[in-house]
Amino acid sequence: MNKKIPVLAISVVLSLSLVGCSTNDSKNGDSKPKQNTEEIKNHKIGEVVDLDGAKVSVKNVRKLESDSNVYAVEIEITNTGETDLESDFLQNYILKTDDNTVGNAINNQELNGELLFDTIHPGDTLKGEIAFELTKDTKPKTIEIAYENVGKYTVFDL
Repeated sequence: MNKKIPVLAISVVLSLSLVGCSTNDSKNGDSKPKQNTEEIKNHKIGEVVDLDGAKVSVKNVRKLESDSNVYAVEIEITNTGETDLESDFLQNYILKTDDNTVGNAINNQELNGELLFDTIHPGDTLKGEIAFELTKDTKPKTIEIAYENVGKYTVFDL
């Protein structure tokens, strides 16, 4: 019995020291790591947005003469990074409508410099249009633009 008391005392001391080592010194009691809390701001047509590796701007939006509800969005991209930038009209651009549906990027021969699958070398600028087919009686509201090897994404009001 005498041997159990020192073992019990040592166990209690070790337990308390481990609890003391794991205390949280954060001021607000927040144990989550700090994340980038920068809010994504919607930009206007004509604004140039720096995405940490690319500068992008939506230049114009126009309705194409078609039996379908098709709009063309003119985009200008400058690669400000050190590696090639891949622009894929199916992956990098998401057009949302006024009823919160997503437009389908389509291949359309009526465009002025159609953007499809393009490689933009460092320092180069590419300008062209992407066609989106929308559901009947909807209009484009926003376009989200993001590239795989740049630091940010952005949203433009249309």
